[in-house]
Amino acid sequence: LLEAFTQEYLQSGVILDVAGGKGDLAWVLTNADGMDVVIVDPRPSDHRKIARTALWHFDQRDEDLGDIVEARGPQGTLATMRLAPPFAVA
Repeated sequence: LLEAFTQEYLQSGVILDVAGGKGDLAWVLTNADGMDVVIVDPRPSDHRKIARTALWHFDQRDEDLGDIVEARGPQGTLATMRLAPPFAVA
């Protein structure tokens, strides 16, 4: 999203995450980029797993980031965001 639109544009209003599923994208946009996101999906969103993973990375923040990214694979990307609790709910 940040490659297609400017951050100022995205923060100028509410972002609708249509068919947002568990809500992971909305959660990241809210917690990493400070955007106002609304999930439109008939299923309830569930942020427990991504919040738990982000909290684990927060607890491991003194470890070498390269080692975490290498060991965790795609989840290592969440480590690079260096998010700190408390986490907002999208």
